[in-house]
Amino acid sequence: MEKLSAIIITYNEEQNIAATIDAAWKVCDEIIVVDNGSTDGTKKICIEKGVTFITHAWMGFGKQRNFAVTHAENDYVLVLDSDEVLDEDLIKSILEVKQQGYTQQIYLLKRLNFYYGKFIRHGMENPDVKARLYHKSFAKWNDKLVHEDLEFRPYLKTIQLKGFLLHYTYRSVSEHFIKMDKYSSLSAEEYFRTGKKNPGFGKLMLSPAFTFIKAFILRRGFLDGWRGWLLAILHANTTLQKYAKLKMIYLHEKHPVKD
Repeated sequence: MEKLSAIIITYNEEQNIAATIDAAWKVCDEIIVVDNGSTDGTKKICIEKGVTFITHAWMGFGKQRNFAVTHAENDYVLVLDSDEVLDEDLIKSILEVKQQGYTQQIYLLKRLNFYYGKFIRHGMENPDVKARLYHKSFAKWNDKLVHEDLEFRPYLKTIQLKGFLLHYTYRSVSEHFIKMDKYSSLSAEEYFRTGKKNPGFGKLMLSPAFTFIKAFILRRGFLDGWRGWLLAILHANTTLQKYAKLKMIYLHEKHPVKD
């Protein structure tokens, strides 16, 4: 049977990491956790569950993952977030691939996102397909500040495995707001870094509105009831924050604050 390594990057993930590791051990021959100095019980849980635990200063999502991959003994790696759990169908699919032998360099996994006590099947959260199982010589994570991607040659064929990667995102609105503020700031920095132009009033006004329409109507978020409505509102708010923060970066560049 072909072997498989899992890599997980963590920071204060004692609430989720045990379930992630338990499921990963059902398909993986080694698990490598690269931790950014957690102060909770993350390290203790990981060591008790037999993973290779490495403490390493934060370099950004993509770079941290690439660093973790360098410690993988096997050619094929499964990349997981610390709040993602393989469901039984996906476990079966991965085991079949290992048993039959890898036929592709890149495999896709479909995530099912959990918000406020329920898995969401519409809106911006679905479909959510990620390249997460791959031959480490054929792909690498980019260095985007947020929402990093696995980059590989477009001629490489991909296969989507059956089953779901269960993504336990936010259990409360308060937790969602904290992450929303963080990620919108990182997105604004990424926009500025890549040369996205200073947004005008029209952009600030129309982009959040379009995001809401896309999430709630075009992507049928209304079928998820009040959760779909709330998520559409929060997606629109995140869009507004991203562009408002980008505008403030340009304003600061033009009129820097003096000490």
